[in-house]
Amino acid sequence: MFLNIEKANLHYLKNLTLRSSSQIDFDKWTHEEDLSDEARDINDDFPGLYEKMQAEELGWPSKRGVSGESLKKVYLFLYNLWQFVGFLYLTVVTCTRYLKNGQDSMAGTYAAVGWMMRLCLITQLLEVLHPMVGYTRGPVLTSLLQVCFR
Repeated sequence: MFLNIEKANLHYLKNLTLRSSSQIDFDKWTHEEDLSDEARDINDDFPGLYEKMQAEELGWPSKRGVSGESLKKVYLFLYNLWQFVGFLYLTVVTCTRYLKNGQDSMAGTYAAVGWMMRLCLITQLLEVLHPMVGYTRGPVLTSLLQVCFR
């Protein structure tokens, strides 16, 4: 079944579809807001929005004080920095001993870096606590297995 409806006044439609002699220059198209002489600032229209978005994106503390979320980020940063420095120390000392003494350095390597190895591995037990207290996302069992099998 087909339904065909015709308009009574077609002259409006013809004016829209027929090509007129004057072309529209969209580069010169203006809006009434563009005609105002005053410059508008987005911060006047939405006060505090930029600061709020920047604080959420970068994790800055709020103006009211240091938030718990920012303290978590600082703690996790310091924890990861500690692990990085500890294992960097282990790597540098082990490689330096090997380059200096060759195969003979292997016998005394644990005596030289064992204390730092134990300290780094004991500190890694905190990774099991991080998901328990909500500092990181993920299951506790996965963190436990990762730490135990290192």
